[in-house]
Amino acid sequence: MSTDLLRFLDGAFFTFHGFVVLVNVFGWIPARMRRLHRAVMAATAFSWFVLGPLLGYGVGYCFCTDWHWRIRRALGYDDSGNYVQLLFGAFGLHFTQSVSSLLAYGAFAFAVIASTILQLCTWLEKK
Repeated sequence: MSTDLLRFLDGAFFTFHGFVVLVNVFGWIPARMRRLHRAVMAATAFSWFVLGPLLGYGVGYCFCTDWHWRIRRALGYDDSGNYVQLLFGAFGLHFTQSVSSLLAYGAFAFAVIASTILQLCTWLEKK
């Protein structure tokens, strides 16, 4: 694969995966995004809690991160840690892997709880 294509894919993954993270964390807020939010959250949960353990990677495995890491390794980057560390590091914020994992799981749990409460309130209002 050419270096130009790898660089393009690296940028595309930053954009796409960053969008996925934003939808997971904040997609429950605007009403027009809630269907997309539920779909993206379901895909994330499937990857983290089903696919990862099935493939032997454990809980928290993200296929998007795996693909992005492969592209970055081909470009010569030696990324260690998790995707949250990479994203925050791009803005000059550096956390340990433990803290960044806690941020990721905490944000995911908060979004699940907030989305569920909002969905229940909306459902009850319609009744």
